[in-house]
Amino acid sequence: MKETIDITISGAQYSLYLTIGDLRHIEREVGRSILSIMGDGVGHLVASCNLDVLVSMLRWGIHDKLHGKRNDDQVYDLLQAYCDDGNSIDDMTANFIGATLQTGLYTRVRVPGKNVKTETKKKAASSSAPRKNG
Repeated sequence: MKETIDITISGAQYSLYLTIGDLRHIEREVGRSILSIMGDGVGHLVASCNLDVLVSMLRWGIHDKLHGKRNDDQVYDLLQAYCDDGNSIDDMTANFIGATLQTGLYTRVRVPGKNVKTETKKKAASSSAPRKNG
């Protein structure tokens, strides 16, 4: 986890973030991998991030005393209240995208001096090695 996404629903503040365990629970609940939801770009992601995905994301992404314990009706109420506050399903989809990317599991972060592949140098052929076509 890198950062939390703070969301306000009916005046209450919630910290939204996803751990690898949360992602596993979401995959099991929706019957698809996070990668299949993310797909080949933002257009695919927005199209595949349906209400089932958002409900699961809220259930597992809000880290409070009810983390993972809210039933569907409780999560529906949260999502409805979020929209009643002037937000939209697209806004919550953006939160899901942000929380997923913040895990760092689906993006490559370049750190100077780290994550750098070492180059392998080709071994010089010896003069006695056979050559192709002369």
